[in-house]
Amino acid sequence: MRGYQNHLIDLLYCAKVLALLAVVLSEFWKYVIINKQTKKGGATFMFGEIIGAISNFMYSYLLIIMLIGVGLYYTLRTRLVQVRMFKETIRVILEKPVESGAVSSFQALMVSTASRVGTGNIIGISTAICLGGYGAVF
Repeated sequence: MRGYQNHLIDLLYCAKVLALLAVVLSEFWKYVIINKQTKKGGATFMFGEIIGAISNFMYSYLLIIMLIGVGLYYTLRTRLVQVRMFKETIRVILEKPVESGAVSSFQALMVSTASRVGTGNIIGISTAICLGGYGAVF
C-alpha cells in the first residue's frame, strides 16, 4: 500500500512541476518576445499576439478542463481515496509520537501547510504592494 501511495505522490509532484514549468515558460516568452517583430513573407508577424492567444486560451478553458479532468481521473483511479481513507487520515494525524521529543504527524502537517500557504501569501502581498501600492493590502 505504501508503494502505491508514494507512486501517486510522485505523479502529483511531477504534474505540479510540469504546470509550474509551463507557467514559467509562458511568462518568459510573453515578456521576452512580446514586442519583437520579424518579417515572414513580407508580412509583419507579432509573437506577442500568438503568445497572448495561447495564454488566454490556456488559462481560460484548457486549464479548467484539465484540472477538473485530471482531478476526476485520479479520484476514480484511486477509487475515491479521499473518502475511503478519511478515518485513517484523521487517525494518523491525531496519533502521538513514539518518542517524547519527536515531531508528531499533526506538527509535520502544519509545518508543511504553512510552508506552502505562507510562501504564497508573502509573495502575493509583496506583489500587491509593488503593483498597487500600500492600499492594495487593505
